[in-house]
Amino acid sequence: QGEFHCSGVGKAILAHMPPRRLEAVLKRQRLTQHTPKTLVTRGGLLADLAAIRARGFSVDDEERHLGMRCVAAAVFDENAEPVGGVS
Repeated sequence: QGEFHCSGVGKAILAHMPPRRLEAVLKRQRLTQHTPKTLVTRGGLLADLAAIRARGFSVDDEERHLGMRCVAAAVFDENAEPVGGVS
């Protein structure tokens, strides 16, 4: 099981999933804390995903590893489904 909640690409993909698919993923995923900046509450993650959708890119600010930051965006298929990302 990937830890989408604490990576730039992961959050970019989650932000653009259809609501039912996002809900299914979140039900299976534990929001494991890796650093003090990891989003570990559902509400915090959902707020971040809404901000990502609004601005078009995600930011990982030391959420998986201290000292590591990235900016990422989802890559979409011909049906506008997120299938990957760039970081």
